[in-house]
Amino acid sequence: MKYFIGEWFGDIAILECYMRTIKTKTSTDRLRKFKIKNSVGYSATYGVIKKKWLSATTEREYCEKTGLYKTTLFTDRPELMEVFTEFRDIYFKDFEFNSIQLNKNYALGRHRDRGNNGNSVLVCCGEYSGGLTVVEYETEIKKYDARLNPIIFDGCKYYHYVEPFVGNRYSLVFYKF
Repeated sequence: MKYFIGEWFGDIAILECYMRTIKTKTSTDRLRKFKIKNSVGYSATYGVIKKKWLSATTEREYCEKTGLYKTTLFTDRPELMEVFTEFRDIYFKDFEFNSIQLNKNYALGRHRDRGNNGNSVLVCCGEYSGGLTVVEYETEIKKYDARLNPIIFDGCKYYHYVEPFVGNRYSLVFYKF
C-alpha cells in the first residue's frame, strides 16, 4: 500500500486529507440544472464524461480507451486516480469505475442519477454531524452513514438525497458510464 494503511477509519482520515487539496468549483451548468443558489461547497466530476455533457466552448482531452472525455480536474490532477484506485482496491475491489463525483458540503435534494451504468459506491469523510444518505428503495427507505463503510446502490434506479448536516462533509461517488 502506497497511500493508505488498510484500516477503515485511518484511511477515511487520509482520504479527507486528499479531498482538502482539491481546489475547484461546481460548474455553472450543474448549478443551473439543479437550481442551486449560494453553494458553499463544490461538486466536480473526476475521471471521464460523455460528450453531451461538455459545454460548446469547452475543449477536453479525448480518451481513446473509453471513448469519453477527460474532465478538467482529471487532467489537472492525474495523480489522484492512483489514490482513488488504491482506496477502491482495499475496500470494494471488484467494483469497476471510470469517474468519481467529488463533493464538499454539497447536498442535492431528492434525485436519481443520470448516465451511471449500474451500481455506484458512496464513501463519505469529514468532521460533520447529520448528513445521512437516504435511499428510497421500492419497498423501504434506508438511511446510511457512508463514513462507516462504503454504500453500494443503483443511483439511477433509486431516488436518494442527503439529510441536512453541520460541518465539512466530503463525499465520493464512484461510478461507471
